[in-house]
Amino acid sequence: MMVVVCAKEEVTSSSSSRGLLRLQQLYQSLVDPHVSPGFLQIRLVKRMIFPNETLDFLRQRETMDRESKKYIVLDCSPKNARELIISHVRDIHMGRRNYHYLLSGLIMDEPWDAKVKELGALNITGFRVVDRTSRYTKTVLDRRKDRKSFSANAALMHDAVSVFIEGVNRLLERGEAEMFEHPGPGATDACLSYREQIHPWVNGTYITNAMRTVDLQALSGRIKFNNEGQRIDYMLDIVEMTIHSDTVKIGTWSPTERLRITPPKYIRISPKETETGNRTYIVTSIIRALSSSLSFLSYGDEDEWRAEGPLLTTSVLLRRVVGRGVQLDKKLFFYESNFFFFTITTPVAICCCYACLSVRMREARDAVLLDY
Repeated sequence: MMVVVCAKEEVTSSSSSRGLLRLQQLYQSLVDPHVSPGFLQIRLVKRMIFPNETLDFLRQRETMDRESKKYIVLDCSPKNARELIISHVRDIHMGRRNYHYLLSGLIMDEPWDAKVKELGALNITGFRVVDRTSRYTKTVLDRRKDRKSFSANAALMHDAVSVFIEGVNRLLERGEAEMFEHPGPGATDACLSYREQIHPWVNGTYITNAMRTVDLQALSGRIKFNNEGQRIDYMLDIVEMTIHSDTVKIGTWSPTERLRITPPKYIRISPKETETGNRTYIVTSIIRALSSSLSFLSYGDEDEWRAEGPLLTTSVLLRRVVGRGVQLDKKLFFYESNFFFFTITTPVAICCCYACLSVRMREARDAVLLDY
């Protein structure tokens, strides 16, 4: 297994190198080498700044080894990840079937344009923290009529403010509003710079303890903390990109239940609406030479069908397959190669399957030969 890790471009070189080493150690600690040796091996670790540099690096690996499966872990911004994937698909020297991108962080929470068809040409897997199926999330989305999606950072900021408001409200319900009326030492409403010394607020501990008791539903699911202030009972969705450049949930991960794979619910694209006009089906068949005394099928009223000779069986079968309201042209052409054709015009409301029509026409042909 080849894993290529691309570092974030917003950090410095030294911090990026430390981040890559920590990420490499994290992947290696997932599997016990004594139980599954060689199950997860990180072959290459590379720090990139621009997407074209990453693509050039992958193109070199593709030239050296085209057949092996390549699992690429991208640790970058959503913009760079999108540009890299689109450039990968459009590059004629890069393969597609043996590449699988794993997007670290919460990139899949970012809005992805479904009109960009290149995103569905590769295997892409990522994580999503926003629970888009919850009633709370749908309510927030309905209020945002100008924009139907938001980033993971915006969702987490929304949840953080909600937790703070809930904690303050609990203090007010307990009758501890005096701490806000008379803040005491350490309280300030100014934005301190990093050079100034920070003096903690004496009542800050009360707000922190009140926030730890919060239990509510937010954009990122259920928010609950333990005594140490760590979030518990949360869940991450594991999603993949479909061929229609849309995301579908394939599993979940939580601290208690760990990894759980769920059956994906793919959305089928509905076919385009049919036209309102008539359709003309051209039916061809090869039969024995017909006698010149045979006359072509004629029709009168809707329920009255008249035919002479072996074409009677053919007309009955055609009416069963195509339906009533069929109009047949009044011309029959004979050729030396014993070939004839005629056209059928029927309203669009009558559904006709070509495969079924072909089978019935073969049955009609055999019936014509037997009758004749």
